[in-house]
Amino acid sequence: HYGRGQSGPASRRTTNMAGLVLALVLLAAVQTLAVSRYEINQVRITDLQDKLSGLRDRYEEHEPKAVAKVKELLELEGRVYDLEAGGHCGHRQWRCGTTTLKCISDLLVCDNHNDCDDNSDEANCENPAHAGLALVGDTYNVKCLAESTPTHMSMNVIGEKRLTWFPTVAELQVYLKFDFEAMDHREGVYEGIYYYGAKTLVVYPQEGDGIAITCEFTTSNSDYCHATFRNLKTKDICGESVLTSA
Repeated sequence: HYGRGQSGPASRRTTNMAGLVLALVLLAAVQTLAVSRYEINQVRITDLQDKLSGLRDRYEEHEPKAVAKVKELLELEGRVYDLEAGGHCGHRQWRCGTTTLKCISDLLVCDNHNDCDDNSDEANCENPAHAGLALVGDTYNVKCLAESTPTHMSMNVIGEKRLTWFPTVAELQVYLKFDFEAMDHREGVYEGIYYYGAKTLVVYPQEGDGIAITCEFTTSNSDYCHATFRNLKTKDICGESVLTSA
């Protein structure tokens, strides 16, 4: 016999059962809330994925047009610059100023000697392909390699040496990286040279390579260049890229 105020086994079982039921109810509520949040997040993720897919499709649709427009703009800017600085001069020649008809070899430009009457050949002799330059860009019209096609490339100038005995050029060390469609990439350090008169960077192929790369800058302080891949056997252009500052 139990006195008033004391709890017997039945009472304790009832209390424990009530506590267990409450715990189960709370656990069910938490699980329901978690499931509800999960479902909501899944809907949001699905919506974001759909939007991302749409943006990717739009980008892929307009990318060729955008690249073509950029190339067209660069070529137009280059033609304007050539009309101002090159004019009537022939291949591998450079026009002195804008008010003279005198042409000199582009190998005489920026050689620390005034070959033009107005000294214009020794003006604007900065090297846009200087050490520390980092350029990136997508490739297009690539048909150099039969087994795979690079879709993106990066170029970093990691070394620069102006030749005292031939100052119209600068020797360079260039780090190149190519990303391929198959999630693969190739990279390496190449020797190169920058021609001040032609405003062109030439990257020499490594042993066994059949492709050389040139990159033409519009001005001596450009932060972009138009790269072309050239087959060494046929001399044909087999790929292009517009490289801009990273």
